[in-house]
Formats: sequence, structure tokens, C-alpha cells
Amino acid sequence: MDWHEAKIDPTSKTRVHIQIADIFEKSIANGFLAPGAAIPSENELMDVFAVSRTTARRVAAVLREREVIHTVPGKGSFAGREGGPNPPDVRPLPRRVADQIGVAILSGKYPAGSRLPAERDLTCEHGVARPTLRKALVILRTEGWAFTVPFAGTFIASPRCWPKKEAGVNTQCGEAAFEAAEITDP
Repeated sequence: MDWHEAKIDPTSKTRVHIQIADIFEKSIANGFLAPGAAIPSENELMDVFAVSRTTARRVAAVLREREVIHTVPGKGSFAGREGGPNPPDVRPLPRRVADQIGVAILSGKYPAGSRLPAERDLTCEHGVARPTLRKALVILRTEGWAFTVPFAGTFIASPRCWPKKEAGVNTQCGEAAFEAAEITDP
């Protein structure tokens, strides 16, 4: 049975969070929720089943205890045991492209001061449309990975401007990266 169609019985002696957990366990066992599929968030459970946040949390705890789901911090809960199929990447596409370019910068593919390839080339390389790439470039500029010179292109900023893992977004460099980086024309 699909969990969207399931009803809980408020008159039952079985506690509500156990009833909801049973519904999800059956949905997973019957294939309505494939391994790696996202389990509804606490807010979704609260809305669909009209329960409190505490009850929604208990549902997830019971399902984890039964080893029917696993939780990935910051991403959510997913059907199946930990180490099973990877949960789908739910980050927005521009964020994923920005992360891929960030990895390329860290690997040395794009050294500091060098110009990124043309938008046309980057859209082909990452398989995205130009507006998506432009949103990714905005993310890179905001985080300090790159800066754009009008009519010249987007350049890799100095490593001192790159975001630090613990610091998050680096706002101290911004436009200063333009003056600090040596612009090379390949």
C-alpha cells in the first residue's frame, strides 16, 4: 500500500507513531518506496498524518531501529539500510555545477589567476543550459572562488579568497580578488 493512501486509526491501542512506522515499513517492503528513496520529512509527516513533531520524530526513530531506513545528516532519511543505494543528489543543479568547478579548481585544473573556459565550453562539459551555468558562476563568485571581469571572462581568485571548510561563504575578498589576482590571457 502506498503511504499517501494510508490512514491511521486513532481508536487503536497501537500508538500512532507505531502505526505510521508500520505503514512506511509495508510501503518499503512492497516496493512503493524503493531503496534510496527519500522518506517524507518531519513537516510532511505532520501535515499528512496531522501529528505533532514529536510523533513524527518517533516514527523515524522506530524505522531506524528496525533498520528499514537510514538518515544522512543534512539530507534526510532514505529507505533501506545504510550503505545501500545512494540517496539521490537533491542539491539544486547550479549548486552541483559550482561544486564540480570548485573541485576542478582545488585539483589544479583551473589555477589561480587563470580564466575559466568560455560559457559555451563549460555548458557542454557539465551538460547544463547557459542560465544554469550562470547561476553556478554567481555561486562561485559569492563564495570567493572566482571573479568576473566584464568583457574579459571569469577568473579564478587567489587561494586566500577561497572558502574555508569551517567558515562557509568568504565575504572578505569579493572585489579585492580582482586587484590581487594576476589576469592571464590564454
